[in-house]
Amino acid sequence: MRTYVPDVKYSSVVAGTIPPEPVVKTEEVFGYRRTTQEVFHHTHEEFEKIERDIDELTKRVKQIDSKVEELRSISPKVIIVEEVPKKEAKRRVKDFLRNYLKRHENVYPSDVADELGLKYELVKEIFDILEKEGKLEKKAK
Repeated sequence: MRTYVPDVKYSSVVAGTIPPEPVVKTEEVFGYRRTTQEVFHHTHEEFEKIERDIDELTKRVKQIDSKVEELRSISPKVIIVEEVPKKEAKRRVKDFLRNYLKRHENVYPSDVADELGLKYELVKEIFDILEKEGKLEKKAK
């Protein structure tokens, strides 16, 4: 089989592209000569690779869309801090800890402050008082 590209000039260009040069193939079949002309001479493997690339890009776009939706669903937490007397705050912290520590092993003053809407400094001070009273134990990191 012989393949050659003729010297063909095109008179027009569509959408800013240069049309591909046709590939003319001549082959002998059962004693007859057959000539074919291919305008697109890309191989089947090239088209398959392009399809695989498109599939991969589609998967990546779906993953990115999924992550964007996940991030949109996370709303910032707004905490309203309430001014409470220390005695009332201590009662609230103790009640909270009694229930919370039934389900969890550790607790941080910042978590309690956020949950109860109290100032961190006040909750930290109450933690220190409860520790001195032996009602709360600090674990080493």
